[in-house]
Amino acid sequence: MWSLPDRASGRIQPELHAAYHGLVYAQTPRGEVILDAQSGVDKVTNVSIAPDVVVAGYGLVKKDYQLYAYAAIG
Repeated sequence: MWSLPDRASGRIQPELHAAYHGLVYAQTPRGEVILDAQSGVDKVTNVSIAPDVVVAGYGLVKKDYQLYAYAAIG
């Protein structure tokens, strides 16, 4: 398995938001990212949100006591 932070590669530990079907949805100071849960490799780095819950086809985000649903892309 892998771990972060990884000083050798300059990667920091992200803030975990959700995990679903082998992917980890997280937030870093440089933005949101989706990582492969097994390897820790970046799958997508230009993510607009880091969902708090992921269900089939949607990412759910809680903000100001409301729940927003975003359709999955890809």
